[in-house]
Amino acid sequence: MVEITDIRIIYKKLGKMKFVSHLDMNRFFTRMLRKTKLPIWYTEGFNKRVYVNFALPLSLGYESLYEVMDFRITQNTELSVIEEKLKEVLPESIVLIKAVYPKMKSKEIASAVYNIKFYDVNLTESIKKLLEQEQLLTLKKTKKGIKEIDLKPNILKYEVNKENGNTVLMLKLPAGNTLNINPSLITDIILKECADGSNNDICYSVTRTVLLNEKDEVFI
Repeated sequence: MVEITDIRIIYKKLGKMKFVSHLDMNRFFTRMLRKTKLPIWYTEGFNKRVYVNFALPLSLGYESLYEVMDFRITQNTELSVIEEKLKEVLPESIVLIKAVYPKMKSKEIASAVYNIKFYDVNLTESIKKLLEQEQLLTLKKTKKGIKEIDLKPNILKYEVNKENGNTVLMLKLPAGNTLNINPSLITDIILKECADGSNNDICYSVTRTVLLNEKDEVFI
């Protein structure tokens, strides 16, 4: 019987790769894993394919300093060898941090931390006032249609600072299967309420920095 081992890789998704959709990321890693010549496990059945599983797919247009993907191998292989083989085939915009044996299940993800940078504008005080309000109402698309929700209880933590002429907002939001709040819901409100009607002229970027479980431990 073939011994199957789960492998988890932690990596950064940067630069142009932020414009690659989740479906295309799946295809991308399938090709990269094949290139490594590692003993990759394929799903069984008529249409065999490389098994890959992403812990929490990233929204299109976002960069990430902490992405998680699982795959399987069929032979005992040192983690250092897996890391070396992957680094040989991955482009510079996908930076491998490490390969590990999974310690947590994807369902344990409870929150994600994001850095949102608004370039060449000082929105520090207006964002603080906005997030200090008792309610932060917006419309959210759900399986049952569009409904109004209050985002305030879902902002688990935030900090806003001015850095080198930019405004940087750190947000900790619920993430995972139970509840997943996209930071775009909050950036949309900020551009509408805090930018004096000039939101079309404001450039910003979103970077996911880490995934956490209920105990605020780094997901791994």
